[in-house]
Amino acid sequence: MTRNITYKPISKDLEKMVKPNPDSSIRPSLGLEETVGEFFYISIEDLLPFHNQARQLFDEDEINSLAESIKIHGIRQPLTVMRVENNKYEVISGERRLRAAKNSGLQKVPCIIISDVKQADAIALVENIHRKDLHPIELGITYKNLLEVGVFSTQSELSKKISVTKSHVSEHLKYADLDQEIQRHIVENKIFARDKLREIINAHSKGDKDKVRKLLGIDKVSRKNFSILRIVSNQGKMQFQEKGIQQLSNSEKQELKKYLSKLMQKI
Repeated sequence: MTRNITYKPISKDLEKMVKPNPDSSIRPSLGLEETVGEFFYISIEDLLPFHNQARQLFDEDEINSLAESIKIHGIRQPLTVMRVENNKYEVISGERRLRAAKNSGLQKVPCIIISDVKQADAIALVENIHRKDLHPIELGITYKNLLEVGVFSTQSELSKKISVTKSHVSEHLKYADLDQEIQRHIVENKIFARDKLREIINAHSKGDKDKVRKLLGIDKVSRKNFSILRIVSNQGKMQFQEKGIQQLSNSEKQELKKYLSKLMQKI
């Protein structure tokens, strides 16, 4: 089943980035330009979050409010999705609508299907930067994803395309390099103060995780159990795995050194 829709206009700075290439196999009607296109109803069970989704938190009150609206008016703006393995689709744009649709009891939702990976990342960028409540860390993750997948080749190109300074891009990319546990704590606790975020970045770049935790007002960021150092003897050859050491704070590293020093005395 198909139905005609009209898309909302996007900013001129980003129009070329998300507009389909007329020479590609993508149907022009499936882009974000101001024309009429088609959408298709897809089962909610077949829809997955976008693997490069920068947004880490969704306001449950907003989701519930949107769900009530959907019960009355339905979904008025289709989701943008991309086909992945096993006949599933990742939601490039519209995860809030998907969550609200689940809460409202819908079985299927209207979707626009695209197939270009770079276009998918560009569309995700459009949706994210147009949201005022997006946290700087989430925006930094978006920038990092765009550079890693090759939508933009340099920070300068990215900054020009979205009309921001290069220093703005550079600073936000540093947020994206923080440990995931630290990122999650900052976003969940809605820490937006630029000076404080810069202090955290500075301490993190020096490997001073104790100071990072102090700046965040926590004694320790909860972490899953992980292996610090593994030594395996395989057919007479010693194999060492030490990646876990990088996750330790300075005080934890000192504790490990003391233990290894005592251990060496026993060998």
